[in-house]
Amino acid sequence: MGYVFIGLSKLKVLRGTVLDPFGWQQDRKLERELIAWFEDVLNKVACGSIACADAKTALCAPMDIRGFGPVKETSAQEANSMIASLNR
Repeated sequence: MGYVFIGLSKLKVLRGTVLDPFGWQQDRKLERELIAWFEDVLNKVACGSIACADAKTALCAPMDIRGFGPVKETSAQEANSMIASLNR
């Protein structure tokens, strides 16, 4: 079994590339989208399009995104709608 783990450790260079088989899963795609979404939230807070009073709520919203599969998708949608309501 040790040789299998050594072989798998050599495949780490494939992470994040097109050849990463686990990167094609819907959950991994969602996680990459969430990173871009949170960077957008940070930009909105920094440029002032989200009020100072709501900034803490906006920056804490990603902490509520938990789970796996449909649970994560639901919590991500809830966080996104909450940020959208703050942005108005």
